[in-house]
Amino acid sequence: MTTHEPQQPESGGVPPQPGTPPGGYGDPPMPPPGGYGDPATAPPGGYGDPAMPPPALGQPLAGEPAYAPPGEPGVGQSGFGQPGVGMPGVPPVPPAPGYGRSGMQGFDVSNVNPLDWAIIGAGVVAFIFSLFDFYTYKVSFAGFSRSVSTNGWHGGLAPIAVLLAVAAAVLLALEVLAVLRMTFPVRLVVLAAFALASLLLLLALFVVPGGDTSGAGALGVDVNKGHGIGYWITLLVVLAGTALSAKRFLDTGGKLPARG
Repeated sequence: MTTHEPQQPESGGVPPQPGTPPGGYGDPPMPPPGGYGDPATAPPGGYGDPAMPPPALGQPLAGEPAYAPPGEPGVGQSGFGQPGVGMPGVPPVPPAPGYGRSGMQGFDVSNVNPLDWAIIGAGVVAFIFSLFDFYTYKVSFAGFSRSVSTNGWHGGLAPIAVLLAVAAAVLLALEVLAVLRMTFPVRLVVLAAFALASLLLLLALFVVPGGDTSGAGALGVDVNKGHGIGYWITLLVVLAGTALSAKRFLDTGGKLPARG
């Protein structure tokens, strides 16, 4: 009589229990080998590698070139994304021009020489006092007298002198305040303008507008011409502006013509 022994599984595992469906449906799920969840078999440099965490924000991935578009914070290259630093071989874009002259930004008024301020002020004061009593007239007849005055913008000498002084002051202000850069010697032109203005005002001391009044004496009319406070202050400030302009011209390296 032949005895049949029960067959054992080849793998040495637990024999299937009665009622268990084939194919291992009752077994716990097994992870696939070599996946990202297996630290031992995960590919190097991947996200599943515990020893190599994911790259930080803004850093390149492993094996990728370090590159950042211009104008954005770059990585990997020194200074990439910084102001004034662009891509290799690409010239930097100059900043957009702003309002005003370049020297006006960050300009320090304290750097202007006080004598230059005095020269500019001389032109301003000359213009102001040219509007005051510049020429005076006193008319006397039969024991009665009357005085009148006019400003400096009558006649031909005083207006030209005042305009020269004002133009010299404006020209110097544009130079020292770094508003414009002239292509000619500003100091010499300012000195010449003040000197010519002084000469014209000195001539105005003897030339008073109003016509010839010598014949009025025959009729018993006495006319006295003179100069008011406006003339004298204008003359003084223009002379002072001339002297200061000469000093600043020499202080800044100017050379006056040699005497023969």
